[in-house]
Formats: sequence, structure tokens, C-alpha cells
Amino acid sequence: MNRVWKKFFRKLAEPVVIMAYVSFAIVLIMWTAANVSEGMALVVFCIMVPIPVFAYLIRDMWRDAKREVEWEN
Repeated sequence: MNRVWKKFFRKLAEPVVIMAYVSFAIVLIMWTAANVSEGMALVVFCIMVPIPVFAYLIRDMWRDAKREVEWEN
């Protein structure tokens, strides 16, 4: 497998993983609301949604800062 295919699959993996995570989070929240309680579903929602969003934002800011430092050098 050449470098183009490797880069392509790496770039393709990120959106696929995000879609799988979102699907899993929705199913888990719905299952928790139906089988446990709505209050616990809210707790699961508060854990499954904002925490990964903040992690993704921090990762994106880290990449931008790293790229700017590389451009300065």
C-alpha cells in the first residue's frame, strides 16, 4: 500500500470513528432513558457529548499552535 492510500485511510478513519461514537452515544442515551431513568440519561448525555467536544477542540487548537510554530521556524 503506497503513502497516498495510507494517508487517505487515516483521513477517512476520523469521520467514521466520529459517526460511530455519535451513534453509540445516541443509542446509549436512549437505552438509559428507557431502561434506567431519565435523570441518568441526562447524566450520560452530559458525559458523552460535551467532554469529547472539548477534547476535540483542545486537539484542534494544539494542532494549530504546532503548525504556527513550524511555520515560524
